[in-house]
Amino acid sequence: SAKHSITRRWLVNSLGVITIALTVLVIAFATIIHSYYYTATRQYISSKLSVLVNTFSRYTQSSNVNFDTEMRTMVETFSDKDKMELMVIDDNGNVRMTSSGFTPEKQIVMKDYTEALSSQNNTGYYVGFDGDGEKIMAVCAVFGGVNSDYSALRMVVSLSNVDNQITLYVVIAIVTSLIIIGLVVMSGLYFIKSIVIPVRHIGATASRFAKGDFSSRIPKRKNDEIGELCDIINSMA
Repeated sequence: SAKHSITRRWLVNSLGVITIALTVLVIAFATIIHSYYYTATRQYISSKLSVLVNTFSRYTQSSNVNFDTEMRTMVETFSDKDKMELMVIDDNGNVRMTSSGFTPEKQIVMKDYTEALSSQNNTGYYVGFDGDGEKIMAVCAVFGGVNSDYSALRMVVSLSNVDNQITLYVVIAIVTSLIIIGLVVMSGLYFIKSIVIPVRHIGATASRFAKGDFSSRIPKRKNDEIGELCDIINSMA
């Protein structure tokens, strides 16, 4: 019956195992590629932020430097402003300057800033959505100085391009898996067909033998095990 056919058993067993294995591989690949891109993005932001924090920290320790002027100059000339936004946060937790030139009209929630205030290494990290619903990554670092009203620097980058790149790789992995499954199905069905059809012929001929018709013969198409079986049954007839 079709329920217990060789084709069905092959689909359930062999093809099922292959599908599960490829699914696990795609999920593992997606997890690895996601971790890689997010970690690389965080390291890039953190390295940029570390350089600026060290510079600003030296300014706050010097009485011969107009800190506000230097701070504004470095924020306005921030080299990566086309990729990310640099924010300067004051002692009250408000954003005072940004590399985009636009400061929030009201206080915004900055979980990375809150984490940085309580962290031993004075840094905080956040991945989530901003007030406009855009997915972002933010890294914040606090610093101190007797000549400054500012308390922290924060870098924010949109994760849209990163997520799009991850999605592209995952889609490629899924399409590749589907192609592999398609090739396996085609080659498997061809192989099973080369077995099932001769077996059906043998079964039909054997049924005629059982009814007393020994004039029928099974055509031998290949010199393999099935062909040898055909010769044996024909000889028995």
